[in-house]
Amino acid sequence: MFGKALPFVPPATLFISSCFLDFLYRSIVIRLAIYTTITAVACLAIISPPFNNALLNYLTGFFSFWYIIWSANILFIYRPLQLRRLKRHGSPAEIAYRWEGLPPPYTHRRFQWAWDLSTNYRGIGWEHTMPTDGYPPLKTHGVVKDKDFSPRIPLICRQVRRIVVSYILLDLAQNVLHMSWRNSLDWARAIAEIIATGLALFGFTDGLHALATLIGVGLLGGEEWMYPALFGRLEYFKQMRIKDIWGRVWHDLFRSGFLSLSQAIAPKGPAVLLVCFILSGLLHAAASYSASRDTTATMWVFFFFCAQPMGVILQAYIDASVKGIAGEPKSSPIVPMVRRFLVFLAGVVFVYHTFPWACRDPGLREAINGAPLPWSLARLLLASF
Repeated sequence: MFGKALPFVPPATLFISSCFLDFLYRSIVIRLAIYTTITAVACLAIISPPFNNALLNYLTGFFSFWYIIWSANILFIYRPLQLRRLKRHGSPAEIAYRWEGLPPPYTHRRFQWAWDLSTNYRGIGWEHTMPTDGYPPLKTHGVVKDKDFSPRIPLICRQVRRIVVSYILLDLAQNVLHMSWRNSLDWARAIAEIIATGLALFGFTDGLHALATLIGVGLLGGEEWMYPALFGRLEYFKQMRIKDIWGRVWHDLFRSGFLSLSQAIAPKGPAVLLVCFILSGLLHAAASYSASRDTTATMWVFFFFCAQPMGVILQAYIDASVKGIAGEPKSSPIVPMVRRFLVFLAGVVFVYHTFPWACRDPGLREAINGAPLPWSLARLLLASF
């Protein structure tokens, strides 16, 4: 019985600790003891996941290691007396916002504050993660008319559409990953696996985000700005820049935690990027091991993320080299075209050769196939041909 609850011990411990952060920050010894406990339990959950389902075991390893990272941020990096979040108040006709610091202890507001801090990985609504252009409520001088928000029915329809699209993409990805390939078509298999894995991860993550938005905004009456898009626009794939794939296209669910911890332990500059990818590699490697127990595949997943900064550096070097050899772009219109083509080609080659290290991870593959889809549109269409 306790084994099934093991993955929930780290988040529960962090939440309870967040309720008493002002007290805990008086003693580094207490915080170290709490962090050691969270880390030990998380490692135990990674090594011995309690479920028989590959998807649940993958998520167990993933979030167990994530709470090792997230707990380090909350217990050692953030300063509780300096943290502030946007708090909604006012009448139903008019919604106002104000910055809320650490609420009084043993109050309902303190529990809400601690819950948001320990579970809001993106830091939406918190001052320390506020975008440069501010949060939408602040652009209206702190007061927003309720009628200014999108009507609930169109929003609900948009989220339902997102959920349906995510389901179809995940279904399609599962069927593509089940296909058999001839040896002479290994190149096509690699491309198909990269695309299918990306579609599966997008479908699963964006589908859950749409469901959370549907419940939080459409049914519970929250604000849509608190659920910004996870993924960027596909147009950034046009140049195939590795830094754009990870920085502008892929989801930012854990970016805040990676960055704050990396900036705390690494000097400014490229070292921060490297540490971010190392942390991401360890995170996904933990998930891979929990789902498959395959140490070789786990290492390849880790190497994949560690190699990504090399792709960023390679493309930056090609870009700078072409500029250095050809001189100013104004001298010839062909120079920018050559530069973009070489950068694009380097991105395609890099993706083709490194992404299979992660896409062919048996733990991830079993997790994708373990996603419960009671009805398969793709299988139905394939059966009709």
